[in-house]
This record gives sequence, C-alpha cells and structure tokens, in this order.
Amino acid sequence: KVFFSFLIFILLVIEPEFSGMPDYKSLNIYLIIFSLATFTHFFFNKNENWFRIDLIFLLGFSIVHFQWALMYSIDGITPNDYSFFWATSNYTKYMNYGTWLSTVGIIAWLLGFTMLKKAHIQKESINYFELNYKFFFYFTLFVFIMFLFTAGQEYLSGAVYKGETKSASGAGISVYFQLLFSYSIIILCTIAILNMLQNKNSTYIQLIKNIDKKILLLFISTIFIYLYVGDRGGALQPMLASLILYGTFIKPINKKQFFLIIFFGAILMTLIGIGRAEKSNENILFAGVNKVEFTSNYDFTLELANSARTLYKSLSNVPERHDYFYGKLWVSQILANLPLAQAIYLNISGDKTYELDSAEYITYITRGKFSTWGEGSSLIADIYLNFGIYGVVIFMFLFGMFFKKIVNEFELKSSLYWIVAGAILASYAFYLGRGGLFYPLRPIIWSILLMFIFIKRK
Repeated sequence: KVFFSFLIFILLVIEPEFSGMPDYKSLNIYLIIFSLATFTHFFFNKNENWFRIDLIFLLGFSIVHFQWALMYSIDGITPNDYSFFWATSNYTKYMNYGTWLSTVGIIAWLLGFTMLKKAHIQKESINYFELNYKFFFYFTLFVFIMFLFTAGQEYLSGAVYKGETKSASGAGISVYFQLLFSYSIIILCTIAILNMLQNKNSTYIQLIKNIDKKILLLFISTIFIYLYVGDRGGALQPMLASLILYGTFIKPINKKQFFLIIFFGAILMTLIGIGRAEKSNENILFAGVNKVEFTSNYDFTLELANSARTLYKSLSNVPERHDYFYGKLWVSQILANLPLAQAIYLNISGDKTYELDSAEYITYITRGKFSTWGEGSSLIADIYLNFGIYGVVIFMFLFGMFFKKIVNEFELKSSLYWIVAGAILASYAFYLGRGGLFYPLRPIIWSILLMFIFIKRK
C-alpha cells in the first residue's frame, strides 16, 4: 500500500507537459514505473493459477494504454505510421501525457486492489451448490433461437461485421434477445463449473463426462456460431468467464497453459479481425487465414492497442475545447439498465446521444454527427472526460477495490449472486481497458435478476 501510494505521489509530482512530441526518456520512466508496480502486485498475490480475473484485466489494459508507448520507446514507431487507424496527426502530441495518466490510473487500481484484505477460509467450509436450473436452460435456448431468428441473414452471413450493410447486430428487438442470451449462457457456464466442485480432484476426462451435456452442447454451438459470423466479443465472453472460473474453482491453469491459450487466442482473434476487413464472399475466418500477414511482433494486439487513440483524442479536446462532463457521459450506461429509459431521457432533456456516453462523444469529435462507425472509448479516457486527473485516481482506486471484492467472493464461495457478478466481470475483463467504467453495470444487474427469477437451490 505504501509503495503504490508513493508511486502515485511521485507521478503527480513529475506530471509532464500536456502536449508535446513523444519523449523516449519520459515514456521509459512511465513504463518502468508501471512494470515495477505490476511486478509488485504479482509478487504479493502469488497464485498457481495464472488465468485470474486481475491478470486478464491487467493484460488487456496494458495493451490498450501502453503498447503504443512501448512501440515508440523500442522501435520509434508512432501512430502516424498507421494513418488508416488514426484520424489526425495530432495524436502523437498526447502520447507522453496519455501514458503518464494511464500509469497513474493503473497504480491507483492496484492500490485499491491492495486495500481490501485477502479472504481466508478453512478448507472444510467450502460451499457446494446444488441448483435447479432446468427451466432456465430452456429459457436460454429459447432466447438464443429468437436472437438468431430476429438478427436476420445479414448477421448470420457475417455481412454486418464486414461493413457490407448499414444495419447492425444490435438493431431492433434482436439486441435484447442477444443481451439476454449472452448473460444467460455465462450463468449456465457458472452453474456447470460450480457443479464440478464436488469432483474437482477428478481427471480432466471425468470432469468433462460429468458436465451437463445440454450446457456443453449449447456452449460449443455458441462459440462456433459467433466465430463463424465474426462476432469476437460474443465468442470471447463465455470462453473467458469459463476459463477464469475453471482456473479459480476447479484446477489452476499454470503459466505454460496460460501463455498457450493467450497465444492461440490472439491468433484467432487477429484472423477474424483481418477477415472482417476483407470485402469478399468468403467466410470471415477463412478470409482471415488467406490474407494473414504478420509484419511485426506487435500485429497480434495492434487492433486492441489502437484504442489508445480514444484517450489521446480526449486529451486534445478536454478541457481545452470542452469542460469536464462531471458524470454526464455515464448517463447512457446507467440508463441502459432500463429498456427505453435513454430514449425517454433524451426526449425530456433535449440532450444529444453523444453527450451521454464517452464512446459516442469521442466518435462525434473525431468523425462528426453522421459517422457510419464508432471510435469506441477506453477506461482512462472515459473517467478523464468526466472528472479529469483526480477522477482517474479516485475511480480507478474504487474499481480496484471492486475487483478485490470479487476475488474475495470467489475465495469464500458463500454468495451465488457475487459469483455470478464475478463471472460477468470476468467475461468482460480483457476488454474493459477499451470500455467505460460502467460498461459491466447492466450485464451484472440483469444477470443477478435472471438468477433471482430462474435459479433456485434444490
């Protein structure tokens, strides 16, 4: 705690100029401080399981907020070398400050994670869950079928992700079926893994044999369909949740297994990304295989790293051209918990959609009101736009405490609702770095409501 607090103090003292050309020395200092902080975190949180929710979050956050600084520091590569992805040449001016701010934010997160004491329990106090989920399984199957039926041919052919149509996978009523299914399948995966607890010392083959075959088949079908149409998020979320829960509750995933999973997962996601950019009649995955060409070691994660532009763009506009939003850019994510609430709010308030969400605002200031695609956001940018530097410190600190609360609840295994909340957070952990602070709010609340309505203990 003292070490992380000291690092934050030092960083605030050496705050760089707001804009200016990238500086090797400064970037190296921030990268070294970040490395020291993460090493300290791993040293004091030793665990034979590598596929943990905190590690996955840190990995995704690091790619988004630090890869460009690393690329420049090592090879002198700047965002301007990738002009297709970067709308203006001004972004490089904010690399120093953006990297500094990201370092402050992640150390605040580490401090928050450290503030809560680690939960300790006796082995004999482990809770086993016997859950009645038969009706919930058929509900999940129903919403999955309805999602596929309402999404239409454009989604199922992959045309949506190739940009061959103006419609989106989240259009109309299909979005609600997709949301319900995406939360429900993770709940089912959580139940399947909790049911393994009594046989956690069995072999891998025995564990697979004991899984409810209906859940296993639906899980495999889900992954296959999402990968086929090019929906990386849809496939990645249940896989991440399952791997994190399995490594946490059943059998630890060691370092070698962890890096193998990350390596092949990165290749798969990269192939889909390349395939989505191809204007052809080929399946997205096959198109990616045919067009793949890695020119550097950075290519595997470059698309995710490009989300750093959202932070640099935010810095270029706030507070110079617009005051901080003081929470207004979180309104959209908060209202998303109630269907149609945002539409009602917009009608009453007269606000614009880009004034309620950081991703919408960044797209607006980058591409105007009528952009056909969004810029997205990033975690530090989302907090900075709302409350500036000190907001980044405070809210990242609280976010770290929330993560530690989830880790403790995983250890205690006393609350099914907290475990499901943790499973949902785990499913988003890798991509939280390029999302908003309240991005997981609706998934967690809706999932807990689904659990409350459908799942009962026997």
